[in-house]
Amino acid sequence: MFKRRTPDAILLTVPHTGTNFVRTLLTMAGAENNPYAKAYVPDAHWIDKGITEVWDKIVQTKLIITARDPYLSAIRAIKNGQENPVEWIADAWTLCFDAMSKTKHVVFDIDCPVQARLNCAQNAIKFIGIDLELDRINDYVEKWIPQNESTSIYKTKYLETGELPEGYDWNLLNEAVEWYNKLLTNKA
Repeated sequence: MFKRRTPDAILLTVPHTGTNFVRTLLTMAGAENNPYAKAYVPDAHWIDKGITEVWDKIVQTKLIITARDPYLSAIRAIKNGQENPVEWIADAWTLCFDAMSKTKHVVFDIDCPVQARLNCAQNAIKFIGIDLELDRINDYVEKWIPQNESTSIYKTKYLETGELPEGYDWNLLNEAVEWYNKLLTNKA
């Protein structure tokens, strides 16, 4: 992650929180996962192998952190067959919260209300230090089409009724859910 040059920022995310969507937006703005790009912004998940080896460098770099309903992230992990999916997502949020208290970061709320989308995108791009003509991202932000989206009976049931799949300790996500529900962009 730091072989050629120090990144301008790192897109560091909890799995299934909008990494692909934000990666595409950043690439459109000129921030790529390439040390030779105009703005070098690699991406990784908090729980990826190798993150702990470069932790001292990560906390000195600007971070773009994606946010999404933690229950939906865990439901996606269940669908993908992840071992201990709720614990896996909860562990990623724990690492994220620990880093947030020590870093300069911006939160990109993937499920923000329509009226907050352009501001959310602009904040992330400006945070990296890219001066951008809005026309370059306007269409993408206006459409706000999910990438790598999936469906499942668990997701449908949760979205319709709020009911979570049985057999998992959903209390592990209490801190993440509380934090997510307090995000300013999440308020209608």
